[in-house]
Amino acid sequence: MIIINVVESVVAALGLLSSLLLLYLSGTGEIEKMRLAVKSWISLSKYLTMLALVFAFISIVESFEFLSLVFGVDSESVVSLANIVAGLFAIALLIATIRVLAKNKDEIFVLDSSVFYGKFGITLLYVAVILIAADHMKGLVSSKLNFFFDVIFLAFLPLFVFIAVRFRSYSELIRKGSIVISPHTTDVFVGVSASFMLFFFSLAMHSVKGFTIYNIIEVCSLSIFALVSAYYGNEIEKIIEAAKD
Repeated sequence: MIIINVVESVVAALGLLSSLLLLYLSGTGEIEKMRLAVKSWISLSKYLTMLALVFAFISIVESFEFLSLVFGVDSESVVSLANIVAGLFAIALLIATIRVLAKNKDEIFVLDSSVFYGKFGITLLYVAVILIAADHMKGLVSSKLNFFFDVIFLAFLPLFVFIAVRFRSYSELIRKGSIVISPHTTDVFVGVSASFMLFFFSLAMHSVKGFTIYNIIEVCSLSIFALVSAYYGNEIEKIIEAAKD
Protein backbone atom coordinates (compact mmCIF):
# COMPACT_ATOMS: atom_id res chain seq x y z
CA MET A 1 0.00 0.00 0.00
CA ILE A 2 2.93 2.34 0.70
CA ILE A 3 4.20 1.86 -2.87
CA ILE A 4 0.74 2.65 -4.24
CA ASN A 5 0.61 5.85 -2.16
CA VAL A 6 4.05 6.92 -3.44
CA VAL A 7 3.03 6.31 -7.05
CA GLU A 8 -0.20 8.21 -6.44
CA SER A 9 1.81 11.16 -5.09
CA VAL A 10 4.12 11.14 -8.13
CA VAL A 11 1.16 11.07 -10.52
CA ALA A 12 -0.41 13.95 -8.58
CA ALA A 13 2.79 16.01 -8.88
CA LEU A 14 3.10 15.35 -12.63
CA GLY A 15 -0.58 16.16 -13.09
CA LEU A 16 -0.23 19.46 -11.25
CA LEU A 17 2.70 20.45 -13.46
CA SER A 18 0.86 19.61 -16.69
CA SER A 19 -2.28 21.40 -15.48
CA LEU A 20 -0.22 24.47 -14.58
CA LEU A 21 1.39 24.56 -18.04
CA LEU A 22 -1.99 24.18 -19.72
CA LEU A 23 -3.31 27.05 -17.60
CA TYR A 24 -0.34 29.20 -18.61
CA LEU A 25 -0.77 28.46 -22.31
CA SER A 26 -4.52 28.99 -22.31
CA GLY A 27 -4.56 31.93 -19.89
CA THR A 28 -1.90 34.17 -21.44
CA GLY A 29 -0.82 35.58 -24.78
CA GLU A 30 -2.51 35.85 -28.15
CA ILE A 31 -4.71 32.90 -29.17
CA GLU A 32 -7.24 34.62 -31.41
CA LYS A 33 -5.72 33.03 -34.51
CA MET A 34 -6.66 29.58 -33.18
CA ARG A 35 -10.20 30.16 -34.45
CA LEU A 36 -8.83 29.61 -37.95
CA ALA A 37 -6.96 26.44 -37.04
CA VAL A 38 -9.82 24.04 -37.77
CA LYS A 39 -7.62 20.95 -37.71
CA SER A 40 -6.39 21.92 -34.27
CA TRP A 41 -9.93 22.40 -33.01
CA ILE A 42 -10.90 18.95 -34.26
CA SER A 43 -8.12 17.53 -32.07
CA LEU A 44 -9.01 19.76 -29.13
CA SER A 45 -12.69 18.78 -29.28
CA LYS A 46 -11.62 15.14 -29.27
CA TYR A 47 -9.43 15.71 -26.21
CA LEU A 48 -12.27 17.50 -24.43
CA THR A 49 -14.49 14.50 -25.09
CA MET A 50 -11.88 12.15 -23.64
CA LEU A 51 -11.30 14.39 -20.61
CA ALA A 52 -15.05 14.25 -19.94
CA LEU A 53 -14.78 10.46 -20.06
CA VAL A 54 -11.94 10.66 -17.49
CA PHE A 55 -14.31 12.43 -15.12
CA ALA A 56 -17.01 9.87 -15.91
CA PHE A 57 -14.51 7.17 -14.92
CA ILE A 58 -13.73 9.05 -11.70
CA SER A 59 -17.46 9.15 -10.95
CA ILE A 60 -17.62 5.38 -11.47
CA VAL A 61 -14.69 4.90 -9.08
CA GLU A 62 -16.33 7.04 -6.43
CA SER A 63 -19.62 5.20 -6.97
CA PHE A 64 -17.75 1.95 -6.36
CA GLU A 65 -16.38 3.45 -3.16
CA PHE A 66 -19.93 4.41 -2.18
CA LEU A 67 -21.18 0.85 -2.77
CA SER A 68 -18.23 -0.61 -0.87
CA LEU A 69 -19.15 1.56 2.13
CA VAL A 70 -22.72 0.33 1.93
CA PHE A 71 -21.61 -3.31 1.90
CA GLY A 72 -18.67 -2.86 4.30
CA VAL A 73 -15.92 -3.74 1.79
CA ASP A 74 -12.41 -2.24 2.02
CA SER A 75 -11.84 -0.50 -1.32
CA GLU A 76 -8.95 1.86 -0.51
CA SER A 77 -6.35 0.05 -2.66
CA VAL A 78 -8.73 -0.32 -5.59
CA VAL A 79 -9.66 3.37 -5.45
CA SER A 80 -5.98 4.37 -5.30
CA LEU A 81 -5.12 2.25 -8.33
CA ALA A 82 -8.11 3.59 -10.24
CA ASN A 83 -7.08 7.15 -9.37
CA ILE A 84 -3.59 6.44 -10.70
CA VAL A 85 -5.01 5.11 -13.99
CA ALA A 86 -7.33 8.12 -14.34
CA GLY A 87 -4.48 10.49 -13.46
CA LEU A 88 -2.07 9.01 -16.02
CA PHE A 89 -4.70 9.10 -18.75
CA ALA A 90 -5.56 12.71 -17.86
CA ILE A 91 -1.88 13.71 -17.95
CA ALA A 92 -1.50 12.20 -21.43
CA LEU A 93 -4.54 14.15 -22.65
CA LEU A 94 -3.39 17.39 -21.00
CA ILE A 95 0.03 17.08 -22.63
CA ALA A 96 -1.61 16.41 -26.02
CA THR A 97 -3.75 19.53 -25.54
CA ILE A 98 -0.68 21.54 -24.53
CA ARG A 99 1.08 20.52 -27.75
CA VAL A 100 -1.84 21.73 -29.88
CA LEU A 101 -2.07 25.05 -28.03
CA ALA A 102 1.70 25.57 -28.22
CA LYS A 103 1.70 25.10 -32.00
CA ASN A 104 -0.87 27.88 -32.37
CA LYS A 105 0.51 30.43 -30.01
CA ASP A 106 3.21 33.10 -30.30
CA GLU A 107 5.80 33.78 -27.61
CA ILE A 108 4.31 31.32 -25.15
CA PHE A 109 7.31 31.35 -22.84
CA VAL A 110 7.58 35.11 -22.36
CA LEU A 111 6.86 35.76 -18.70
CA ASP A 112 6.33 39.28 -17.40
CA SER A 113 4.41 40.91 -14.57
CA SER A 114 1.24 41.24 -16.69
CA VAL A 115 0.86 37.45 -16.78
CA PHE A 116 -0.30 37.34 -13.17
CA TYR A 117 -2.97 40.00 -13.65
CA GLY A 118 -4.77 38.08 -16.39
CA LYS A 119 -6.65 34.77 -16.55
CA PHE A 120 -3.56 32.83 -15.46
CA GLY A 121 -3.05 34.71 -12.19
CA ILE A 122 -6.74 35.10 -11.38
CA THR A 123 -7.39 31.39 -11.92
CA LEU A 124 -4.47 30.47 -9.66
CA LEU A 125 -5.98 32.77 -7.04
CA TYR A 126 -9.38 31.02 -7.34
CA VAL A 127 -7.71 27.60 -6.99
CA ALA A 128 -5.84 28.79 -3.90
CA VAL A 129 -9.07 30.12 -2.35
CA ILE A 130 -10.83 26.79 -2.98
CA LEU A 131 -7.95 24.86 -1.39
CA ILE A 132 -7.86 27.14 1.66
CA ALA A 133 -11.65 26.90 2.04
CA ALA A 134 -11.50 23.10 1.73
CA ASP A 135 -8.82 22.96 4.42
CA HIS A 136 -11.02 25.00 6.76
CA MET A 137 -14.10 22.90 5.95
CA LYS A 138 -12.49 19.51 6.59
CA GLY A 139 -12.96 19.84 10.36
CA LEU A 140 -16.66 20.55 9.91
CA VAL A 141 -17.41 17.55 7.67
CA SER A 142 -18.76 14.56 9.52
CA SER A 143 -18.78 10.95 8.35
CA LYS A 144 -22.40 11.42 7.25
CA LEU A 145 -21.36 14.24 4.92
CA ASN A 146 -18.58 12.05 3.51
CA PHE A 147 -21.31 9.59 2.63
CA PHE A 148 -23.22 12.45 0.97
CA PHE A 149 -20.15 13.28 -1.15
CA ASP A 150 -20.15 9.74 -2.52
CA VAL A 151 -23.80 10.18 -3.54
CA ILE A 152 -22.86 13.40 -5.35
CA PHE A 153 -20.14 11.56 -7.29
CA LEU A 154 -22.72 8.96 -8.33
CA ALA A 155 -25.00 11.74 -9.59
CA PHE A 156 -22.17 13.18 -11.70
CA LEU A 157 -21.81 9.99 -13.76
CA PRO A 158 -24.73 10.46 -16.21
CA LEU A 159 -23.83 14.15 -16.53
CA PHE A 160 -20.28 13.43 -17.72
CA VAL A 161 -21.48 10.72 -20.10
CA PHE A 162 -23.89 13.30 -21.58
CA ILE A 163 -21.08 15.87 -21.83
CA ALA A 164 -18.81 13.39 -23.64
CA VAL A 165 -21.56 12.57 -26.16
CA ARG A 166 -22.25 16.29 -26.65
CA PHE A 167 -18.57 17.10 -27.23
CA ARG A 168 -18.29 14.27 -29.73
CA SER A 169 -21.19 15.63 -31.77
CA TYR A 170 -19.60 19.10 -31.79
CA SER A 171 -16.30 17.63 -32.94
CA GLU A 172 -18.08 15.97 -35.85
CA LEU A 173 -19.77 19.26 -36.85
CA ILE A 174 -16.40 21.05 -36.72
CA ARG A 175 -14.76 18.32 -38.80
CA LYS A 176 -17.46 18.55 -41.48
CA GLY A 177 -17.18 22.34 -41.54
CA SER A 178 -20.83 22.71 -40.54
CA ILE A 179 -19.93 25.20 -37.79
CA VAL A 180 -17.05 27.59 -37.11
CA ILE A 181 -15.22 28.12 -33.84
CA SER A 182 -16.37 30.75 -31.38
CA PRO A 183 -13.55 33.05 -30.18
CA HIS A 184 -14.76 32.50 -26.61
CA THR A 185 -14.27 28.75 -26.57
CA THR A 186 -10.51 29.07 -26.04
CA ASP A 187 -11.41 30.11 -22.49
CA VAL A 188 -12.69 26.61 -21.86
CA PHE A 189 -9.13 25.38 -21.34
CA VAL A 190 -8.58 27.83 -18.49
CA GLY A 191 -11.44 26.13 -16.66
CA VAL A 192 -10.32 22.65 -17.70
CA SER A 193 -6.82 23.24 -16.34
CA ALA A 194 -8.25 24.61 -13.06
CA SER A 195 -10.51 21.57 -12.68
CA PHE A 196 -7.63 19.16 -13.21
CA MET A 197 -5.36 21.11 -10.89
CA LEU A 198 -7.94 20.52 -8.18
CA PHE A 199 -8.31 16.86 -9.15
CA PHE A 200 -4.56 16.28 -8.81
CA PHE A 201 -4.52 18.16 -5.50
CA SER A 202 -7.24 15.77 -4.31
CA LEU A 203 -5.12 12.86 -5.52
CA ALA A 204 -2.24 14.12 -3.42
CA MET A 205 -4.54 14.32 -0.39
CA HIS A 206 -5.77 10.76 -1.01
CA SER A 207 -2.18 9.50 -1.10
CA VAL A 208 -1.56 10.85 2.43
CA LYS A 209 -4.94 9.59 3.67
CA GLY A 210 -6.55 13.01 3.91
CA PHE A 211 -9.83 11.49 2.79
CA THR A 212 -12.18 14.28 3.90
CA ILE A 213 -10.32 17.10 2.15
CA TYR A 214 -9.81 14.73 -0.81
CA ASN A 215 -13.59 14.42 -1.17
CA ILE A 216 -14.20 18.16 -0.83
CA ILE A 217 -11.58 19.14 -3.43
CA GLU A 218 -12.68 16.41 -5.83
CA VAL A 219 -16.30 17.60 -5.70
CA CYS A 220 -15.04 21.10 -6.55
CA SER A 221 -12.97 19.67 -9.40
CA LEU A 222 -15.89 17.83 -10.98
CA SER A 223 -18.21 20.82 -10.47
CA ILE A 224 -15.85 23.21 -12.25
CA PHE A 225 -15.46 20.86 -15.21
CA ALA A 226 -19.25 20.53 -15.44
CA LEU A 227 -19.68 24.33 -15.41
CA VAL A 228 -16.95 24.82 -18.02
CA SER A 229 -18.57 22.17 -20.21
CA ALA A 230 -21.94 23.89 -19.91
CA TYR A 231 -20.34 27.20 -20.96
CA TYR A 232 -18.60 25.57 -23.95
CA GLY A 233 -21.79 23.76 -24.94
CA ASN A 234 -23.88 26.93 -24.78
CA GLU A 235 -21.41 28.79 -27.01
CA ILE A 236 -21.47 26.01 -29.60
CA GLU A 237 -25.27 25.77 -29.46
CA LYS A 238 -25.48 29.49 -30.26
CA ILE A 239 -23.31 28.92 -33.33
CA ILE A 240 -25.46 25.96 -34.41
CA GLU A 241 -28.63 28.05 -34.10
CA ALA A 242 -27.00 30.91 -36.02
CA ALA A 243 -26.00 28.49 -38.80
CA LYS A 244 -29.63 27.39 -39.16
CA ASP A 245 -30.86 30.97 -39.78
